Amino acid sequence: MQCRATHIAFLQSYDAPNHISKMKQESNQQSDNNILPIVYPGSFDPITNGHLDIIYRSLETFGKLTLAIGVNTKKIPYLSLEKRLEILRNLIISKNWENIVTAVFFHGLLSDFLKNKGIKIVVRGLRDLNDFEQEMRAMQFNRTLFSDFETVFFPSKEKYLFISSSLVREMVILGANVDKFVPEVVLKAINDQ
Repeated sequence: MQCRATHIAFLQSYDAPNHISKMKQESNQQSDNNILPIVYPGSFDPITNGHLDIIYRSLETFGKLTLAIGVNTKKIPYLSLEKRLEILRNLIISKNWENIVTAVFFHGLLSDFLKNKGIKIVVRGLRDLNDFEQEMRAMQFNRTLFSDFETVFFPSKEKYLFISSSLVREMVILGANVDKFVPEVVLKAINDQ
């Protein structure tokens, strides 16, 4: 059965207005040559092993991937946008993925980003029924805005079902060990803070 869906995420900056302007200018200067045709959008605050599994599976399926970082307006960020971008780029280098994965950021609607860059496929991970329901609501809404891309859902593997960025953030704040839940580059970034 083919699953057709669209996804939208409202993304905006959380920093001062002059910083927003600077980041938007940098975002617009990102070369379209660096944008690969498959996008995995998210806040990645921080990226977890569950995200990493979706990246691996996306690469097995499509061969190339763009990680598109944005700000979720419902969440207060733990890591700055710049730090998350740095972490993803370090992850790409550590995995020798420079030719097949790129990390970018954007502001505004995901659908606008996709339209502007000519991207046709969005990757999403689903941990549970709540994720599924949220994605289906987003799909129905998004179809009213933009219908020229597909969303491919990867159900989480059982060992990653309970891992979320918010859980990892809470564990870090409480001083718990998170090395089983995040890639090594995230551990380094957390320890450096």
